[in-house]
Amino acid sequence: MGKGTARERERGRWARAWGRRRRLRDEGTQSGGGCCSVFFEQQLQVPAVAGESKTRSASNDGDHQPELPEMSSIQLIDTPLLQEPGGWQLPGNGISMDATGEPKSGTTWLGRLVPDLALHLCGNANNSWCGMGGLVVLDNIPAPKYVFEMVNKTAGEGALFLHFDGNGKHYIPGMKGEPHPGCDNGGRPHENYFGDTPPCLDEEDTPTRERLRACLFNTSALCVQYMPSVDPDVRRSMVIIRDPRDVAMSEREMRMKYYRDPAWIRKATPDVFARKRFEILVSWTHQRYLWHTETVMAPSSHVVFYEDLKDHHHGFIGMADFMGLTCSEEDALEVWRAHRNPAPHGDYSTHGLKQETVQWMNETMARLLPPSLALRWGVTPTDLGA
Repeated sequence: MGKGTARERERGRWARAWGRRRRLRDEGTQSGGGCCSVFFEQQLQVPAVAGESKTRSASNDGDHQPELPEMSSIQLIDTPLLQEPGGWQLPGNGISMDATGEPKSGTTWLGRLVPDLALHLCGNANNSWCGMGGLVVLDNIPAPKYVFEMVNKTAGEGALFLHFDGNGKHYIPGMKGEPHPGCDNGGRPHENYFGDTPPCLDEEDTPTRERLRACLFNTSALCVQYMPSVDPDVRRSMVIIRDPRDVAMSEREMRMKYYRDPAWIRKATPDVFARKRFEILVSWTHQRYLWHTETVMAPSSHVVFYEDLKDHHHGFIGMADFMGLTCSEEDALEVWRAHRNPAPHGDYSTHGLKQETVQWMNETMARLLPPSLALRWGVTPTDLGA
């Protein structure tokens, strides 16, 4: 039997854990014990994680420096999840939603914002129809991942409205995380984290905007067939996009500290790292953005920008609406103030890059990004015919 995708393996892990919880609950009910409601009746504080027992190594080749997992600020809701693992993205199993984006684009932050926003809004005066279902906190390095559900209280007990799965945060939905027939290299293989190449190109090929668009639209029709559904009433993706110049420097900081292979990483200056990686990062930013804005995935996607969420609370209103929740200015401001996320590694201008490197990075963005993205980040698009 095959190992399955990373998402399937992770979902299998929490499914088995919650299956055990459900059996224990049922046994308690049959013996006269209390039964959990579909809506939560209690919240259990996530146990403290002992550093000496939870530190672990996880790198491409075993050269990963031990790191303590980030403590979860979100409490477990000890109620069985309603969506069975086989129901993900299938009609009749609530809206299946994930949060995704390129590595170092704020996906960990987004994966925490979504459940926090749901907990803040679901069941309040503006969303009285909504009740929180189960919420699972998954141990993960460097930060926990979350799976949670919202139920519609007006549609009868047990009416699942939305199931959020925080796994697979770097996969492009519909493009598998590992090669498969008809979609080879259409999806990003993050099993080895940052060992990727430009989409649909060999590493020595030079990407152009024309090649990237052809790659996207040639593979999208093939890749989408692996999606159970692209209907926004069945599945949705919250997508975060970040300035690739900042992504590059943030990736360098992480790889220098934790993922130190291949060997050149260990001595790479910011300028050397940018020259090696930036074209690849920009190419995948191009693919990610167009996949969620110009293909059949667009209606089931909501794109937010890291810089906007960091600087202002308005983006939280749109995020809530995409989740089916009403969010007032006051609620958005409250959640934003509690979860403001200043870039931990600063923006690209704080890393001592040479001016000629910055100029080359800007020229790469101007040449490869969709014009609207280039303009957003203060770069004038070039090579518009290519």
